[in-house]
Amino acid sequence: MVSFSVKFDTKRLLKRLDAIPEILREEAEAFSEELGEIAVDSMQQSILRSGTDFSVAARKVGLNKGPGRYRTGAMFDSIDYRVESGSKLTRLVFGYLRSPQDYFDIQEGADNPKGSFRNIYRGIYSTKDGSLLLRKDGGPRVRKRKRGGYKNTATIQGLRQAMRDIDQELPRLLKKYRARITRRSNRAK
Repeated sequence: MVSFSVKFDTKRLLKRLDAIPEILREEAEAFSEELGEIAVDSMQQSILRSGTDFSVAARKVGLNKGPGRYRTGAMFDSIDYRVESGSKLTRLVFGYLRSPQDYFDIQEGADNPKGSFRNIYRGIYSTKDGSLLLRKDGGPRVRKRKRGGYKNTATIQGLRQAMRDIDQELPRLLKKYRARITRRSNRAK
């Protein structure tokens, strides 16, 4: 009579299985960190690309310190992300996290998905050369529009753009992190 036997090293298999939750947690954190960097970069680029006629005029007179809506850098520098990780859940939070100010929501368009907000102010420009006039304290000279009027001003939409950029990168990143998890799981002892 011929017989065959198969041996399973269950001890090694159990050690590998024990290592998997920690591997998954670490890779989920790394995955979230990478997504956070994409989100921050996308939002900052949205600020730099979202110029208006007013922001162009403000830059010409030295009021805006950079392109787009980069006046003082407060909005730009406020953009950040954090990864919150526990034993069963990893979460990415991004947006205007550092020293947020109320006007960020208006400029972002958080309450208005249509892409603009009602701007009741208008800049005051020189009659000589058309340049934006400044107050004594260095701020722009503005006044309310007459008779309750307003002009729709385009919003930055940085959060929405960041979500689109994350969605675009997800297939590549999922493939990358699946491979990393598989490789690390196979090497676990």
